[in-house]
Parts: sequence; structure tokens; C-alpha cells
Amino acid sequence: MAIEAWFMDESEEDPRLPHHRNPKEFVSLDHLADLGVLYWHLNPENYENDEELQRIREARGYNYMVLRTNSYRIFLFSVSDY
Repeated sequence: MAIEAWFMDESEEDPRLPHHRNPKEFVSLDHLADLGVLYWHLNPENYENDEELQRIREARGYNYMVLRTNSYRIFLFSVSDY
């Protein structure tokens, strides 16, 4: 699985489009880490029993999770009680 991140153009076109700059300007994984972006490679087919996922959720206080089955991605969130 490859992770890609890029600086977006200033276009007001459909926001679902990738909006690459011309030429494409990718962001390094080191830069993402400097911004506080975290990522893990987990098995979405076994997320209910994944011990690593449980450790991450407990350690970071994530109390909400979204599983996108069409793309096999797991998104973790911490939702505050206001």
C-alpha cells in the first residue's frame, strides 16, 4: 500500500477531484509526520480482533472508528463529549 499526499491547487472545481498542482507537488512522509499526521498499516478484514488496533485506540484515546469497506481503510477518531 502506497501513501500519497500532495499540495493542492487553488481550483474551485469539484472537490472530489485530486486537485494536483501542475507540476505535481508531493508532500514527504517526513513532512506529514512533522505536521502530526499518523498512520498505521492494519488488516481491515480482521479489525474486530486486531490487537494492534486495540492498542492504538486505547493508547491514543480513540473512541470512534469508521471502516470504509469499499477501500479497506480504517479511520480512527477521538470524539470529545461537549
